[in-house]
Parts: sequence; C-alpha cells; structure tokens
Amino acid sequence: MHIVRVSMHIIGVSMHIIRASMHIVGVSMHIVGVSMHIIRVSMHIVRVIMHIIRVSMHIVGVTMHIVGVTMHIVGVKM
Repeated sequence: MHIVRVSMHIIGVSMHIIRASMHIVGVSMHIVGVSMHIIRVSMHIVRVIMHIIRVSMHIVGVTMHIVGVTMHIVGVKM
C-alpha cells in the first residue's frame, strides 16, 4: 500500500514537472514570436526611414536644380 502511495506521488510530481516544462516551452515560444515580430517591425521602420531619406535627398536635388536654373535665368536677365 505504501509503495502504491509513493508511486502515485512520483507520478503526480512528474506530471507537475511535465506541465511546468510545457509552460516554460510555451513561454519561450511566445518570447521568440514577440522577438521575431519586433525584428520584423524594426526592419519595416528602417525601410520606411531609408525611403524618407531617399525622398528627402530627391527633394533637395530638385530644389538645388530649381535654384540653379533660377540663378541662371537671373544671370541671363542681368
């Protein structure tokens, strides 16, 4: 009878350990998922920033060109 009680206890403890490890695995998976999501979002933000920089550069280039043309026209008028 004592042996049965001990084995039941061992089974209960092992079940508990298994449940705990499953929980840990689940949490780890969740953390990995969140990290992946954060990385993906960061990549997207970087891409957007790069795009904004490229557009700004383009706008600066166009503005410089307009200024150059205006200066040229003014120079011709003078």
